Amino acid sequence: MIYDAGAYLSGNTPGSTWTAQYFEGNNYYIYIRGKNDPKGNWWLSEESPVSSDATGGVLVNCHFDSVATSYGATDDGVACVSMLQLLGYFTSDNHQPENGIVLLFNNAEEDGLLGSRAFSRSPLVQFCRTFVNLEGVGAGGRAMLFRTTDVKAAMAYSGSPHPFGSIIANEGFDRGAIMSGTDYEIFADTCGLRGLDIAFYHPRSRYHTTEDDARHTSIDSVWHMMSAALATTKKLSEDTSTILPNVREHPEEVDKGVWFDWLGSVWIAFPLKWLFGWSLMLLVVTPLLALQRKRIPIQEVEDADQPGESDSQIGARWSEEDELTAADATNDGERVSVRVPLLGTNESQYESTDGSCFGSACRRFIARLSSSAATMYEYHKTYGPPSSSSIQPLEWTWFLQLLILAPVHLILVGSQGLAAITAIAMTGPDGSNLLTPFVVLGLISIVLILPLAPFMRQITYHVPMLLFFTFIGTLAHSLTAFPFSNDSRFRFIFQQSIDLDKGTNTVTLSGVEDFLRLVIDSLPEGTSQSIKCQPTVGRALVDCQYYVASSHLPDLANGADLHDVITVVLSKSEDEITAHIQLDALETRTCYLDFSRPLSNFTVKGEAKRDPRLSQTPPDGQIQHIQLWRRSWGDPWNLDVQVAQNQRLVMNEDDGDEISLGLARNEPNLRSEATGLQHHLIPPVQSLEMTVRCFQESEKMPYVPRVFILRVKPGPKFSLVKYLHKLGVQALL
Repeated sequence: MIYDAGAYLSGNTPGSTWTAQYFEGNNYYIYIRGKNDPKGNWWLSEESPVSSDATGGVLVNCHFDSVATSYGATDDGVACVSMLQLLGYFTSDNHQPENGIVLLFNNAEEDGLLGSRAFSRSPLVQFCRTFVNLEGVGAGGRAMLFRTTDVKAAMAYSGSPHPFGSIIANEGFDRGAIMSGTDYEIFADTCGLRGLDIAFYHPRSRYHTTEDDARHTSIDSVWHMMSAALATTKKLSEDTSTILPNVREHPEEVDKGVWFDWLGSVWIAFPLKWLFGWSLMLLVVTPLLALQRKRIPIQEVEDADQPGESDSQIGARWSEEDELTAADATNDGERVSVRVPLLGTNESQYESTDGSCFGSACRRFIARLSSSAATMYEYHKTYGPPSSSSIQPLEWTWFLQLLILAPVHLILVGSQGLAAITAIAMTGPDGSNLLTPFVVLGLISIVLILPLAPFMRQITYHVPMLLFFTFIGTLAHSLTAFPFSNDSRFRFIFQQSIDLDKGTNTVTLSGVEDFLRLVIDSLPEGTSQSIKCQPTVGRALVDCQYYVASSHLPDLANGADLHDVITVVLSKSEDEITAHIQLDALETRTCYLDFSRPLSNFTVKGEAKRDPRLSQTPPDGQIQHIQLWRRSWGDPWNLDVQVAQNQRLVMNEDDGDEISLGLARNEPNLRSEATGLQHHLIPPVQSLEMTVRCFQESEKMPYVPRVFILRVKPGPKFSLVKYLHKLGVQALL
């Protein structure tokens, strides 16, 4: 049993009320005993199976369920196949692990990570210290290391023969760019284990669709995940560390890491504090080294006529000029000038410190300056033409620096950026911001080009002009070309809702509005009615709704009438504050109960003790939504709900009557039992209204509703449906 303060579990708008979630585990797990494990059946003991100074075991996880509209080949069939191979390897001769391994095949991951939540109550959880989660958030390609809890877990991945991963993907999950949830969150955040998340990520457009099948994956994909899982599990099993901080209880003791692959051949992982130290060192040391650089004299303006000089020639010239300057300084402040009196013609006194100059005295002075300038010009001419060594370095050293620095930067940033863009390109239908891929692409482009800017001054204007026109052309093509194709599909969410009280049959498509309207316009019924579109609650998408005729009601239970699909039996206790509800539905494992007023408390028959690690207990009188999930198809739910002490329940006199609300064969309406119930209610102010909503599933996978077959299948070939089918019924208590 878990609780949520928002509306994620029930699909209602956020508010102050809480949602309670009841689920039953349906998991299979296998324990492979390690050489260092406790002897005997330690899992039957109430005490902890490992001491505080023991190494503990490794948990390897996959889920064997899939969404209703997908075959689940890569989400998560390949992972389950890989784990079966791990079972064969570690149980063969000479391959017993050092520490024990638990292989968990969990169920109901797609319904809210329920399988891993149920496993958190198993005694084997206390034995496990690390974990490897195998997932699929794409449909083929290579399996990427998406997330790790710490740098040691990232280092365990180094044994993979073809490593592939990036810290950028980890940041994408943390920042909400990728909103898909995996069992990694339960093992790390709830159970406090250390580990990593390995998952397929591309192509995202086939994720949770009918194209997630064996035809669209490959043997190479299976081998890539299998080899990574085997190498990582062996590495974690061989870990002899006894001090392993609990990620949940002591997050400050966990060393965050930086990790990435180099061309799929080398795995690089190191602590985040190392990166901080290196960055700080470069910021401090680089300016200090620049201050210590030797000063090299440059030519004066007067030498502009010369093609160039070597350093030795420049130094010799400066030495001679310094000697001339020192000789002039012996005249202790005297200045050469001409002084001619306004009255008199005594030319012998023309030299003076005065600044006046007239007549023949000026002519003689200018002649002396011209003679000196001619001497200086002859002095400069003695250096001759520049040597080849003075200009040769400028012709090729910059290109050598470019060859040394550019490939490393381009390969590192380019490969990681390409993987990041591919991973988040089609995350919009999952609720991510549609602008995020473009922002990330722009930032990666800046980081990719900016360090190369110092070398661009050596490039002629032809290259920038070519790049500019290329940019204009590709931008125009990107803005005008249709963005989807058979290989890059437009993915949207399909949901059909049947309200048995209102008699409506509604289809809702969620996605980008412009392309949703193209899909709807291709349907026969889409052009004959108005389409209502509104923003999706909690997502950066749009919901477009239209009504479907009653002749297209789905076959929900192998030909059974709709009035037999959902059955509700109601009764009340003598204290008139507790209602007993028995709920059953055909071909479904998930139902929601929404109440008009908050409940004081509720219990489900057979429920286990509530685990505070999964969620906190809500305040009294704050539960208004209940989600029920069962492991089997036929066992009904039996639960008791309680209202506040100052309120009471009033029902008709025939307590215990079965109330079956549903649809007739061709037209939705309410049966007489429900109508009779409404007539015997006390005024609505004191009544408690309950809405039952069940999500239709099927043992035949993938399940495709009839309205989808008749109406959506003829749609554009660029589109792919994701999932959802819902049947609703409303009853009054």
